[in-house]
Amino acid sequence: MNIIQTFTIDLPYRTPDVDSVKLMDLLSELLEVEINYTIERKTANNKPHVHAYCTIHPKKLENALKDYFGGLSHKIQPCYDLTGWKAYITKDCDLRIAQPIEPIKPIEPLKPIKPLKPIKPLKSVDNTKPIVNGYSKMLKNYALTF
Repeated sequence: MNIIQTFTIDLPYRTPDVDSVKLMDLLSELLEVEINYTIERKTANNKPHVHAYCTIHPKKLENALKDYFGGLSHKIQPCYDLTGWKAYITKDCDLRIAQPIEPIKPIEPLKPIKPLKPIKPLKSVDNTKPIVNGYSKMLKNYALTF
């Protein structure tokens, strides 16, 4: 059963925020869930840590954190007060969202083009009949009637 889980990960001392964002994007992609998180630094030692929450099965999250962040300290708890947790983690930082990337949909193959009908040859124009005073045959006949 998927429930909202809160977790905190203590990152290595020299982890830049850019790398922390990449780690959370990767974790989101691996878990196939949206993760809401903040990255802040402890005031005592300036060590970065991540506070986050997502809706997932607790065992799946625990296994992923052990596999991908095995050497790092982390803590997971079910969320009983999401509003309070959001207020706590956003007191000094903005909330970020890591979303799994949707797979690229394959392009549909092009439909074969129907062959065109053969073009009929144009009727040949009879150039042997003279044009009188630059008028066409129709105008010539019209002029003769008057």
